Amino acid sequence: MAGSHYSPTINTTGFTSVTRANAAKRINFNETETKMSMEKMKIIAKKVIKDWNWISNVHHTANKARIWLLWDSNFLTVQNINSSDQYITCKVESKDGRLKCLITAIYALNHPEGRKILWNDLMVFKRNVSDPWLVGGDYNAILSSEEKIGGAQITDTEVEDFQNFIDTSQLKHIKSTGCFFTWSNKQDASTRVWSRLDRILVNDDWIFQYTSSQVEYLMPHCSDHSPGLLTTGDEVNCEGKRPFKFFAMWTKHPDFLPAVSNHVSRAKAELYDIQVQLNSDLFNPGLIVREKEHIRKYTKLLDCENSFYRQKANIKWGLQGDKSTQYFHAVMKNKRHHNRVMSIYTENGIRITKTQGIISEFIQYYKKLLGTTIHTSPPDPEVISK
Repeated sequence: MAGSHYSPTINTTGFTSVTRANAAKRINFNETETKMSMEKMKIIAKKVIKDWNWISNVHHTANKARIWLLWDSNFLTVQNINSSDQYITCKVESKDGRLKCLITAIYALNHPEGRKILWNDLMVFKRNVSDPWLVGGDYNAILSSEEKIGGAQITDTEVEDFQNFIDTSQLKHIKSTGCFFTWSNKQDASTRVWSRLDRILVNDDWIFQYTSSQVEYLMPHCSDHSPGLLTTGDEVNCEGKRPFKFFAMWTKHPDFLPAVSNHVSRAKAELYDIQVQLNSDLFNPGLIVREKEHIRKYTKLLDCENSFYRQKANIKWGLQGDKSTQYFHAVMKNKRHHNRVMSIYTENGIRITKTQGIISEFIQYYKKLLGTTIHTSPPDPEVISK
């Protein structure tokens, strides 16, 4: 990110080292799969993360915690809302106000019947969610055969069960980079299994609030899981020219102005004023004529606005009962979210996260790929004719 501000980061299923130097630029919130006793967690916390706070779901798992959440209280406040043997849900706020959301850390059971309980619990909780909500961790489930290599063949029932939950909950995958397969059994080549068990899902409110966000699955090192590094950044305007885009809806109205929404609001207000007058003089011919004219004007402006959102969202919508503006906004935000580049790696493996650094790296890459201009001799017609 450009400038001196920091972008909150959340590290799931693993630890990230934090020094005094980088703490000012990053917010860290770690989730680990543990299966450790309360006593062991206290010992580790005292040695490794002295100044951090933490919670676990040890009380749901016969004194063997499956999920352990840790955070730096200098930057975050975390309130535990509810938990089970498969998840912990908490309210998370950064001290500077840049991050305010609900986070559900997942470590699903490895059998379908147990996961059905998890899906049901999440659906019940969703009914009362009105904030940005992130649901991430180890789901112990995959969505297709492409998400697994080696091992026993997956069943259609397992895939459909997970997919039905995602469809019903209307949660979306956050933009993901890094390792595609997030888990392996670390065995020899003949018995090695790779799977995409870890993922992060978010609701529409998260996409609207944190369009510039992504999860990067890093190299697993000694773990069987790849740590997921979630980053949220501020909306920044990149310098440089943007490509010109022509929208077909411009041809629908001869007096269309960039602030079409303001015209819609004004037309609606004018129509309302006329109808208030007409309500007191029901058969006034002049007001009736003006009402018809303003209805046509208001409807035409609404069609222009709706056409704008349809085209920008790349949706060809047929017969529709309402204008679905909120839906189109959600689709546009989701597209923008997945198109946003928040980090890249150089040829030397250096990770770049600052906006200007990313822009410069892209420019240098294509300059090197395409080369530079050189002087060329004009074609010789005699040579061509032969």
